[in-house]
Amino acid sequence: MNHIYKIVFNKSTQTWMAVCEYARGVSCNSVSAGNKPSIKGMMGKVTALSFAVFVALQSAHANTPTTILADKSADKSLQPIVLPTASGITSVNITTPQCSRFIQ
Repeated sequence: MNHIYKIVFNKSTQTWMAVCEYARGVSCNSVSAGNKPSIKGMMGKVTALSFAVFVALQSAHANTPTTILADKSADKSLQPIVLPTASGITSVNITTPQCSRFIQ
């Protein structure tokens, strides 16, 4: 009986092997049954990704109230004036320092 063999490279053992001419190798467009991506695994990755995006966007839009207070120990002429505006935004009016107050 004549048998025809072909030489293929085995990636797992990093060696050349003689195989039967009817043996099928791994091609670029085929996926073996053991390597098929499962829907359950893909949904887990999508869910984890969507959760990460959701958390990132929520932290950027956190509605934490902030309070701006002037330093009470500073000179009254140097303290900023903190006022709420009609739209709800806090306005801080900073006074311009006098040149005579700074020592150069």
